[in-house]
Amino acid sequence: MARNPLLDITFNCLGYDRFGVPRQGVLVFSPTISGILKTISISNSTLSFNVSISATFTVSVPQSGDALDFGSGISISGIFIVTPSKFARVKWSGIGEFNFDIDRKNLAGNMPLGWLGEVWQILKLGPNVIVYGSGGITKLIPKGSAYGNLLLSSIGIISEGSAVATEEGHFYINQKGQLCKIFNDLEILGYEEFLSLMSSPIMLYDNLDKLLYICDGTLGYVYSTQYNSLGQGPIMLTGISYSNIGKIIVGSETIIMPGIEFTTDILDFGSRAKKTIKRVEIGTNLTSGLEIKIYTRINIDSDFISTDWISVTPSGVAYIPCYGEEFKIGIKSLEYVPFGIDYLRIIGIIHGFNQLDLEM
Repeated sequence: MARNPLLDITFNCLGYDRFGVPRQGVLVFSPTISGILKTISISNSTLSFNVSISATFTVSVPQSGDALDFGSGISISGIFIVTPSKFARVKWSGIGEFNFDIDRKNLAGNMPLGWLGEVWQILKLGPNVIVYGSGGITKLIPKGSAYGNLLLSSIGIISEGSAVATEEGHFYINQKGQLCKIFNDLEILGYEEFLSLMSSPIMLYDNLDKLLYICDGTLGYVYSTQYNSLGQGPIMLTGISYSNIGKIIVGSETIIMPGIEFTTDILDFGSRAKKTIKRVEIGTNLTSGLEIKIYTRINIDSDFISTDWISVTPSGVAYIPCYGEEFKIGIKSLEYVPFGIDYLRIIGIIHGFNQLDLEM
């Protein structure tokens, strides 16, 4: 329906009311904006708004931009000031009590943590406590009946469930998508090219196999705290427990455990000459279910192509004739079981070497 300008009504908010009192039509309001703001611009300028009101309106969440849109009925433009979130705080009670009020016993207390945001996890690490939140990570150090604090990182964790305690220390994913570890010091392990793609991941630790499961319902990874390696994992885990019958793994849907697969870095064996790989020998504790493929390219400007997966014999040999200048070796276990590699030996020849064909 088209707007009829004849139906417009204009109010002079600076005029006089029926009692002769001026400026009684000036709107005074205190808006509240809540949510997680990635970027906050704060201005000390005087607020100046041009208000237009028509019909019945419903207040909605304002979006980014110079103008705040409160639905179809009211729009406000101008410079506005956003009050930052409050500093995160922790509280502690007296011993054996569930009362956080500070009384004459002086055992309970509270403390600001020095960063803005929400507290999401509190995990014990030795005699200390680590507080994980959306805006930072702080170590609490007991001092008598109170705590001292040490800021470990001003970058918080990516989600409420993205921190876990193990006997090797704490592991967590920061808001950059980096896997990190806290033991004596904070160590950034990386893998952000994989973990930054996840949405609200949770972390679960398998104490028996020393495996850290990371999943969000769409993507899943598993990190070995024993071998310091990351691989593909199940996507729907919700819990891990143990009983007298063994390990119990719980998922929101059917749990599919993918095989373990990884690839070496680029190998040129110290020469830019062309080469032929004859076979690959691998030493591992697995006796079956292991396969190998080779990625190869003719020169540095070409793309890698790969062979098919070839089964490894019980003696640990895969016969894969392959020609190229640079190679990568892919290794896959068809079963989801932890295993270690003692050695990887590539047998072949280098063409055009200054001696006769040389065994690599």
